[in-house]
Amino acid sequence: MAFTDIFKVNSARKKKKAVDTKGVVLIGENGSYFKDLDNAYLNSPTATMALLKFHEYCVPADLADAYQSMWKRVENDYIRYGYFCLYVPYTIDADVNMESVEYRPASDYRIKEQDDTGKASIIINIKTGAEFPVFNSDKSVVKAQFLKEGYAKFKGQIYMYNDSSLPYRLTPLYSVLNWMQTEGNAGTFVSKTCDNAMFGNNIFVIKKSSDASAKELEIIESVREAISGVKGVEESAQNLLLEYEGDIEDVTKLLSKVSISNDANVDLMNSVDEKAEQKICTACYGFPRILISQSEGIFSQSGEAIQVATDLWAKTCRREAQNILDGFREVGLNILNTVPNGSTNTPDNSPA
Repeated sequence: MAFTDIFKVNSARKKKKAVDTKGVVLIGENGSYFKDLDNAYLNSPTATMALLKFHEYCVPADLADAYQSMWKRVENDYIRYGYFCLYVPYTIDADVNMESVEYRPASDYRIKEQDDTGKASIIINIKTGAEFPVFNSDKSVVKAQFLKEGYAKFKGQIYMYNDSSLPYRLTPLYSVLNWMQTEGNAGTFVSKTCDNAMFGNNIFVIKKSSDASAKELEIIESVREAISGVKGVEESAQNLLLEYEGDIEDVTKLLSKVSISNDANVDLMNSVDEKAEQKICTACYGFPRILISQSEGIFSQSGEAIQVATDLWAKTCRREAQNILDGFREVGLNILNTVPNGSTNTPDNSPA
C-alpha cells in the first residue's frame, strides 16, 4: 500500500453497521490500522518487549499520583497508535469553565470533518456515533459551539494529539507492520516446514483406484494417509495428489513424484527473525537490541554496554514523555506534582 493511501475517506455506506462512517478519514487498508497493529504487537516478541520497555521508562519522575492511571492509558495509545485523545467537558453559564479532563481510547475516534487547512474540525466516536468539535480553549469559540448545538446536544470537545502535518500522527512502528507480522509468523512457518520437509512442494501421481489391483489399492491408501497426515501442509508447502488411468504392471511405478519448486529452506527462514528484530527495534525510537537479552550481555561481561543502552533508552523515553506532557499542557492541564508557581497540583487544577 502506497504511503498516500494510508489515509482514506470512507465513501461507501456499509450495511449492518451501527455508525455511518461515510466521509470519515480512516487509517490503513479499509480502516484496519488499529486491528492490524494490535494483532502484530500480540504476536511479535520483539515488539512486545519494546512496548514493555517503553512503558517502563516513559514516565515523568514527578507525575502526580492522581494522574498515574490516566498516564498509563494515554502513554499506551501514544506508543501503540501514535496519538491519544482526551475528552474536555465544560460548564457553561455566565462564564465558560472547563471541567475535569478525561481519557478516551484513540481507537474509538476518527476525523469526521476537516477545515480549509486540512486540520480536524469534527471528531466522531465510531462506536457510538457521537460527534465532537475539536478542542479549542477560546471561550468565545466554546460558547459559540454551545449555542449552535444547544444545551442538550453540546457534549464538550475532543482533544486529539497530533504534532505532524498528517491527518493523524502515526506510530513509527506502523512502518514495520509487515516485519512484526513476519516475526509472528516465522515460528509457525518454520515448525510447519520442518514437519513437511520430507515432501516439500511436489505433485504425487498415483494409479487411479478403479484400475488398481487389491495390492495396489492397499499401497495407494497408505500413500494417501502419509501425504494427508503431514502436519502443516496447508501453511508451509503444497502437495498435490493426482490419480491417472493407465496400464501399469510394475507396482514400483505405481507412485511418481515430481517437484514443482525448491523445497523450503528452513535455515533461510531462521535468519528472518534476526532481520525482523533489527527493523522493529529501529522503528521503535531506536530501541537498543541489547535490552532484549540483558542476561546474555551480563554473562558475556558487557554489563557496561547494557548500562549505556539503558541510559540511552531512558533518555529517549523521557523525550517522548515530554511530548505527551506538551499535549496535556495544550488543554491547560498540568499533571505533575508541582505547577509553575511551585504549589502542589491536584486533579482539580484545570484552567478556567
